[in-house]
Amino acid sequence: MVDDDGEVGVADNQCTRNEYADSVSAHIYSLVSRVETVGVDCATTPDRTKNVISDNLTYYDGSTTLGAAPTRYPGAPGKDQERRTRGPERDRNRARGENPGALRTSHRKGSHGIPAVTKWFNRSARSVFGDWRIMERDAHLMEMLRGLDDPQWPEFPADYSGVEAAASFSRLAAQIGSHFSTRCEIDRDIQDSAQYGRIEVPGEATVCGTRIVVLVSKFKPLAMVAADNPGAFLGTDEACAEGELDASDLGKIEQALAGSKYVTIPEELLTNRYDGATRLRFHGSGEPSWWDRFFGSF
Repeated sequence: MVDDDGEVGVADNQCTRNEYADSVSAHIYSLVSRVETVGVDCATTPDRTKNVISDNLTYYDGSTTLGAAPTRYPGAPGKDQERRTRGPERDRNRARGENPGALRTSHRKGSHGIPAVTKWFNRSARSVFGDWRIMERDAHLMEMLRGLDDPQWPEFPADYSGVEAAASFSRLAAQIGSHFSTRCEIDRDIQDSAQYGRIEVPGEATVCGTRIVVLVSKFKPLAMVAADNPGAFLGTDEACAEGELDASDLGKIEQALAGSKYVTIPEELLTNRYDGATRLRFHGSGEPSWWDRFFGSF
């Protein structure tokens, strides 16, 4: 449970409760099945007919039963799965820059030998259904990005409040630090950018020893998560597959983001070519992406 006391002197307390889908046999204890936020503090029993602010439910392995034990972490390979990579095998020379645009350009030139497409395949019908759900999710997220893309407001939305953004970012940083029992390095209120701030979980606090970076856009609720740095991997799935990001650590980050009402946009989606109406003053090579629109500099 996480208490949010809100503004001093104002009756705006909130409590976020998390439930988990545990599997003793698979040693899975960190997958969140429910994130409920109510408009009272955690010491008060809520009236769920009046106090519920949000109630997000997550089901695993195609189950329709909330909290049903999963058989493995999402994205982890099973017996009926294989990993296939289209493109040359690589001796990775990872880009460590802030902007994944540099790495995207390298993909086209092939200078790093990084494959253009990396995907988990599952030959069962359930995997086909899972792929369909991912496509549906991505379509919904792209619709959200397009809805926030107002060419008259490139750096922040028309209803942007710096005070609210600062308070929300501070709560998120505190929750992430609490989940990892560490002090996170933060950079906030970035100028001439649609990105509001950056939170870094130090490598010594993570299971794999690789730092985790969370970027927050001024266009709330947009956020993204990367292992090491944006652009170092082709998304969190690849980072997990290569042993640089532990699924339990990713679960902690996603739990904190959901509790602070942010929506995680996969990095793979953000690297799509930007085709919106805003005229971007793009500083990278190649073509601008949706990452440049909502997390890049102007």
